[in-house]
Amino acid sequence: MSALIMIQGTSASAGKTFLSAALCRLLAEEGYKVAPFCVQSGREMVPLPGGGEIGWSQYMQAEAAGSTAVSEMNPLLLKTISDTAYEVVFCGKNMGEMTLKEYRSFLSTAFNEICAALTVLRQNYDVVVVEGVNTPVELHQPELDLANMRLAAEINAPVLLVTDIDRGGMFAYVVGTQALLQQHQQQLIKGVVVNRFRGFKDKLQGGLTMLEELIKKPIIGALPYLNNISLQPPLVMSAENQKNRQQAYVLLSQALRENLDIKFILELIQQKK
Repeated sequence: MSALIMIQGTSASAGKTFLSAALCRLLAEEGYKVAPFCVQSGREMVPLPGGGEIGWSQYMQAEAAGSTAVSEMNPLLLKTISDTAYEVVFCGKNMGEMTLKEYRSFLSTAFNEICAALTVLRQNYDVVVVEGVNTPVELHQPELDLANMRLAAEINAPVLLVTDIDRGGMFAYVVGTQALLQQHQQQLIKGVVVNRFRGFKDKLQGGLTMLEELIKKPIIGALPYLNNISLQPPLVMSAENQKNRQQAYVLLSQALRENLDIKFILELIQQKK
């Protein structure tokens, strides 16, 4: 079985997709055969050459890794029909329209097939980079968490928790997330990545040291605000767009090497092989 590493976030849009894409490229540069994985996508879909679709984020991450996108990388696709209904595609099969109530019932039986899709990837790649969905703490609806801590616990994946310092409240986000997780879930978090930092890192270090003491986890680095990099889906797929994305992947990998403890990440992966 392949090695695993999982990226979860303290909030929506904390930087999970960017960090996952950057890791996919960096690990590919290190000589690994890499696949991305995310349980669920509700964003733009990309058609696959052999049929079926995949969410843009996992398509882009596979591209960053130099791997061919396959439906197992993103088994659950949600296409919003209205505020109360989705069209659901699951493991390549169109399940038709579901109301929110029907969708909740469907999820109660979907977890085993989601894990089976991940197993297919683990049998064919050296490392799978797993991206969580939204946040790992949803106290009002824990039964819906198929993509974060339930999955991490099932596959015993080491988790890097990414947090967005630019939106404010980063320290509270990290401490609060850690505090609200169950003890066995807390143990899965191996380190924290600060994202979108602007300013002087020497001014930040005192706060990071205090944060490490509070959560008993290492802060493995602070990524700068990379506002010059965009990985949004293009209106039209073209060779020029792909060339620009390849340049962006190089910059993302370089940002990781310059700002994160890469040795720490590689050791986590080696431990899970």
